[in-house]
Amino acid sequence: MTSHFSPTGHPEKPERISYIYHALTVGRHTKKMKWLPIRPVRREEAMLVHSEDHWDKVQAIQEMTEQDRIDSEDYYEQLSLYVMHGTTRAALLSCGGVIEACLAVARNELKKSFAIVRPPGHHAEPDEHMGFCFFNNVAVAARVVQQLTPIRRIMILDWDVHHGNGTQRAFNDDPSVLYVSLHRYEQGTFYPCGPFGGLQSCGEGPGLG
Repeated sequence: MTSHFSPTGHPEKPERISYIYHALTVGRHTKKMKWLPIRPVRREEAMLVHSEDHWDKVQAIQEMTEQDRIDSEDYYEQLSLYVMHGTTRAALLSCGGVIEACLAVARNELKKSFAIVRPPGHHAEPDEHMGFCFFNNVAVAARVVQQLTPIRRIMILDWDVHHGNGTQRAFNDDPSVLYVSLHRYEQGTFYPCGPFGGLQSCGEGPGLG
């Protein structure tokens, strides 16, 4: 997942996970942990949340030439993204890693798990990648847990300076998933902007409340 990086520098960089990994190993905390194997998210898993068009868009990134990347730089910049050859593989592994971390707990193999993964996921909406995020890792993992284990009701606590618009969008009308986001709002002027992350945004239809 460190093969996704911006040659010109970017806040979403490989050090976000390599520093965490380093701190855990230097502190010898890994001696007390069980290592979980990571794997890419499968198409059918991603499509529990995302559209087929979205899956195809992320897959196509790995086929882009250097000229394609340069030509599309403004487009991705508007989405607060950067892309390169390693982006697709990193996004697939990041999502698959969160799935395995969640399944390990849902199946009572572990009491708790910690997924050191990137790129992140909570801004990725069902039909669009944005805000450093390509697949909505947690949303996909929640759907897989519901599908493969007896667990049906899930709470997602999203503690981040930004509202996880993509995660809320995925479950906005779903009464089986309670999404709680703690974030900076500033009357909708702070990224991702708009009223969707406000106090009045409490689900719709069956998911209202």
